[in-house]
Amino acid sequence: MKRLSLFLSILISTFFLSACAGSAQVRQSATQIDSAYVNTVERHATRAGVEVVWVNPPTRRVKAKSNQ
Repeated sequence: MKRLSLFLSILISTFFLSACAGSAQVRQSATQIDSAYVNTVERHATRAGVEVVWVNPPTRRVKAKSNQ
């Protein structure tokens, strides 16, 4: 009986937590590649004879368009 009540309480808790997790809207800031910085670094690298490979290019935040 104890195992059944424990199982049911865990099951009910899981349902409530999953419902709460899916209800909130997530805001993501709009980003774009910082092309000015990338160009500056690549220009200096070319002068120095170095090849740059961007694995995670630098980004900057941009103003998000409003949906109104």
